[in-house]
Amino acid sequence: MSTMSNSEAIAAWSAMPTDAIEAYDDQGDFPKRHLMNGNLLRMLGSVDGRKVLDAGSGEGYLSRLLAEGGAEVVGVEPAAALLARAQRMEQERRQGIRFV
Repeated sequence: MSTMSNSEAIAAWSAMPTDAIEAYDDQGDFPKRHLMNGNLLRMLGSVDGRKVLDAGSGEGYLSRLLAEGGAEVVGVEPAAALLARAQRMEQERRQGIRFV
């Protein structure tokens, strides 16, 4: 069992090096690309027209995948460094995702 508090976890994620954050691509990182995404998207089925909350959205790769599938997405991320990248990517891509 972890003894890390919520604020300590947020601080740890906020301290993630910029180059590590920038290494994420449109499919996330290696485990997400090869282990998680396909299964998760298959379980969700069509998200076209659905409203989705991506809680703990990180740098927003999953929010972007869901928006590509037609979902209306709100991503919530408490770690400032990850949220900043998600918001910057949304400004560039204009997928209609709201990151808070």
